[in-house]
Amino acid sequence: MRFAILTTLLCLGSPAFAHDSKHDHDQTATKAGAKTPAPDKKQAQLTGEVVDLTCYLSHEGQGGKHAKCALDCIKKGNPVAILSNGVLYAVISSDHEPPNAKLAPFAGKQVVVTGEQSEKNGLHFVDMDSVTLQEPKN
Repeated sequence: MRFAILTTLLCLGSPAFAHDSKHDHDQTATKAGAKTPAPDKKQAQLTGEVVDLTCYLSHEGQGGKHAKCALDCIKKGNPVAILSNGVLYAVISSDHEPPNAKLAPFAGKQVVVTGEQSEKNGLHFVDMDSVTLQEPKN
């Protein structure tokens, strides 16, 4: 009898725990549950270095001497960012796929990233569409 009741409760309650694969990308929930507009976004092209946030923030790991460590950290899943003109841009992906695999080959290198750039609560980020190696200037 207990098993039947537990099974019924789990079956009836499971929709409440299901993940809704549709996200409302035009609104952001706040702690109070009210909806606020998503941050303003603008199409941008950023030029900068691919850095792993952990090393950059903890010991300013960057540049060619740090490229191997950055590559290892990015492959392990550490957050990745673009350091452009002294500003860190966290890299996100609206398709909910981590950008690490696309950015790992460029660790410690100068790249050009295109995508929607935004800022929210002091955090700069870019929703990456593409990344290419920056051609050296002659």
